[in-house]
Amino acid sequence: MNHVFKNRLIKDNLELFNIKKIQINCNIGWYNLLNVMCKQIQDYIDKNNKTGKYLQIVDPIHIDKVDLMRQPNITKVSSKNNVLEITVIDSNQYIDGIVNMAQAISTVTCNQCSKQKINKYASCIACFNKQNK
Repeated sequence: MNHVFKNRLIKDNLELFNIKKIQINCNIGWYNLLNVMCKQIQDYIDKNNKTGKYLQIVDPIHIDKVDLMRQPNITKVSSKNNVLEITVIDSNQYIDGIVNMAQAISTVTCNQCSKQKINKYASCIACFNKQNK
């Protein structure tokens, strides 16, 4: 991903990329997929911390003492075997599900242009033809 889109992704999702050293090593075709994934995660955190619906009880004896959900941080975004890999710290099962769905969608999405891939290990037809000229 070029620096312009990398910086835009980080700027638009500062809460999730709130660490000093962030590794984003993938192509631009997955930008929209990553951005939507980040928005879904942050909306989930914001909604549940605002409503208190999923507050974690610190001490079961003193139910009035609760912590807000921890803010997850994305530390690494990369590509392995043409599949998106994402590392998130302070995650939970729901957030892991969002990340797993984004990774699954990446298996059928061209990482060059966002079109549908030919198969799990290839680009879309147009990008495949461009690369093999």
